[in-house]
Amino acid sequence: MVTLLYYSPISWPHLEARPPSFPHSNELFSASKGVALYRDSLDLFRLAEDVGFDWLGVGEEHMNAYGVVPNPCLIAAALAFVTERAQLCVMGNPLPLLSPLRVAEEYAMIDVLSNGRLVAGFPRGVPQNYAAYGVSYETSRDRLSEGIELVLKAWRHPGPFNWDGKEYQFNNVSIWPQPTKSPDIILSSRSPESVSLAVQHRAIMGEVYVQSRDVLTGFIANAQRYTTEAMSHGWRASSDRFLLSVPCVIARTSGTAMSRALASTEYARTILSGSFEQGKLALAASADQKVQPSPKRKVESLEERIEYGGVICGDPDEVIDQIGRLQAATGVGVLGLQMQWANLTSVEVRESLQLFGKYVRANVSEHGAAGNAAGRDVVDNGLSEVARFK
Repeated sequence: MVTLLYYSPISWPHLEARPPSFPHSNELFSASKGVALYRDSLDLFRLAEDVGFDWLGVGEEHMNAYGVVPNPCLIAAALAFVTERAQLCVMGNPLPLLSPLRVAEEYAMIDVLSNGRLVAGFPRGVPQNYAAYGVSYETSRDRLSEGIELVLKAWRHPGPFNWDGKEYQFNNVSIWPQPTKSPDIILSSRSPESVSLAVQHRAIMGEVYVQSRDVLTGFIANAQRYTTEAMSHGWRASSDRFLLSVPCVIARTSGTAMSRALASTEYARTILSGSFEQGKLALAASADQKVQPSPKRKVESLEERIEYGGVICGDPDEVIDQIGRLQAATGVGVLGLQMQWANLTSVEVRESLQLFGKYVRANVSEHGAAGNAAGRDVVDNGLSEVARFK
């Protein structure tokens, strides 16, 4: 059965035009609107648990309006007290930018506060944030790999220990509190090295934003790589080792859903996205000279994105069908639906959630078994399935 994740980057919905440079000027931030956004977001997370989501997830962003969550642990700590059942999935804490011991401590606190409900993400982080933070990107992969080892030992080792690694040196490590158990961890799916690292730790391989067909195709290819590498190490990767998250809008009518999704995807592409701003590229290049501007890609229509599964959008019956198709094409065991994203209002997100709980949730459970069976080998036929939607 598929695990359903309600994921949100908590985007800033109040911009009237694209910020001219990266980092985005904080003159565009309003404290009073920020208070309302955080409170609305926490209310929506609570509603998501009430209507049947299994996991609640939040991302991490720095110095831009795509997500106003520089420390997702703070959101997770708040959710630990206002939720009871759902796993708390933190898709943040890029270890090469932070102290691994501090991350180990904060994650352990969230796990204890929530009585063992933490799922811990360890992204590498993007080059422009290294430049903005004044941290070298050159050794980030090594620091990520060693940092994960250090965090896991801090969670699992009884009593103090010393750490004398290539990237980190610590004496007398003994973190308080200890987690209730060693939490599941999530790693990126964007490169062969990331996939191998995920296999090494039997971690969940995650992709939190399918912004193009190429991203989905790449995810499926890397899921196949993960499955093959796992088998070469003597174990079989089950579907719960794969997480995929896509934007989702549900409304009472297909027309209303399409209208909302079109407005929000355009807001995300033309206003929120800093991925193709010259200032962001310059910062990325200053952190790592190997970073090159992404080739300009074709702007996909909303209809195209819905067709291949990059956006879930429609009335409840359409959404049930689209989710089933996406599961069958990918075989993922954890499916994220981003209902609060871009400039969707809390009223619109609340409607999506309520319709999900009333009409979609039970039917997704039924489709989940079939979808995971169809793609069980984590997408032996996934690439052809996505190609079929072209």
